[in-house]
This record gives sequence, structure tokens and C-alpha cells, in this order.
Amino acid sequence: MVGFDALGCMQTASVTVYVRDTVPIRLIAGSITASAGEDSIGIPVFVEVPEDALPLHIDDFRATLVHDVTAFLPDSTDRGSIRTSVRGTDRLSHIRIQDIDIISSRQKITHVQGLVLAGRTVNTPTSWENVEWFADHCPKLTTTPGTLIITGCNLLGRLLRSLSKPVVRVLPNPRDRFIDVIVDFSVPGEYDLRLITLDGSTIWQHHSVFTDGQSKQMRFTIDMMQAGQGLYALAATTANDATSYPIIWLP
Repeated sequence: MVGFDALGCMQTASVTVYVRDTVPIRLIAGSITASAGEDSIGIPVFVEVPEDALPLHIDDFRATLVHDVTAFLPDSTDRGSIRTSVRGTDRLSHIRIQDIDIISSRQKITHVQGLVLAGRTVNTPTSWENVEWFADHCPKLTTTPGTLIITGCNLLGRLLRSLSKPVVRVLPNPRDRFIDVIVDFSVPGEYDLRLITLDGSTIWQHHSVFTDGQSKQMRFTIDMMQAGQGLYALAATTANDATSYPIIWLP
């Protein structure tokens, strides 16, 4: 670049632009067969890259695996991290893996492990959303869905404790100006509790994530010293349910 000022003096400068190669990459959700109630299945996640792009290093990989909420409950991965949420009839498994070295044209990068819930024979698809890939090369991403094939057998005697619905108890104590909240649960996943006012304002909140599937109890004491009398609600979003518990507060 060449520039001149008002006095006619010339100045030159240069800018180097680096164009990164685009690499075609395919993300694949493996198809598996499992029986209802199995707690040790794993959906494999593969990537495919051209051989001439190897080796390939990925700094940060993020993607969401989508499947039927009644079919499968993920709780862990053998690499990276996972958190789950529910959207209508879909369960969303949000996966993140950092520092991945791809050394073969088709390579498994993780397993999404969890519990099969459905008690019937069903073929449920697993698809991809929100795939992000950060590396030295610009990826040209494509995705391939998989299928979870469940053979519907009797669930009796198969980890029924893991299928129990969480129990939430709300115990107001106006005399001492606090509210006790007790949650008994065994289903792994995310638990979010919020005490809200009529206008939707949150005055107390707690968020926890559990992965081991063991029976647990959470107990919280909410200080209501600064709260005025009126109607409140405890909004409880658990691993497989969302419920609101009305509270009439008359200190």
C-alpha cells in the first residue's frame, strides 16, 4: 500500500494475508443396538478427514447430539465433557472436547455413555446440531446421523432406581422466616432450582450436575428475611421433569 500526505510525502506499508486451507470433515454418530434398561451402552462419535490432511489437530470441538427424550439418558463420555438439557420431546447432549489429534482418516473421538430408557422396541435417530470446530484449518463440515435400536424387554429388575422421578418437597417456616427445600433423586443430569416472584424475578437459585446415578438428597434453607408477604413459586427443573410449586408466604 502507498499513501501520500498533504505535503506530498509518500509512505508505503505492506500487509500479509494468510488464507487457511479448507478441509472437508464429516462428523458421524454411530448406530448401536441395546436392550431397554441397559446402563452401559455407548454411542460412538467418529470423524472422517482426507488422508492428505493428516495429522490434524483440533483445539476445541463442540457439538449437540439430539435424540428422543424417552429413549436414552446420557451421563458421561470417555473423553471430554457432556451436559444435557430437554427441549420438548428431544434430549440435547452438549459435548465438548479439547486438544484432539486426528491421525487416521476415520477416528473415534469419544463415546456418549448412558442409560437406555425406552421399554419398547423402537428405532430412534440421533442427529447433530450446533457443531463448532476450532483448528488451524477451516473445516467444511458435514454430519451423519445414527440410530439407536432398542429391543423392548421387561424392565423389571433392571436399574429401576435410576428411572424414579425426583421428589421435591417445599417446607415453609414463616415463624423463623425461611423455607426448606428438599430434593430426593437418583437420575443423573442437571438440577436447577429457582425461587421466583409473581413478576418472574429470581430471588434465589441453585444449579447442580450429577453423573453417577446414585440415590441422593439435596437440602437447602432459603432466607426469607427480606421477602415480603405474597405468592411465590419454586421452579424445579430436574433431569427428566420441570415443575412449579406455589408458595403463599405470610410471615
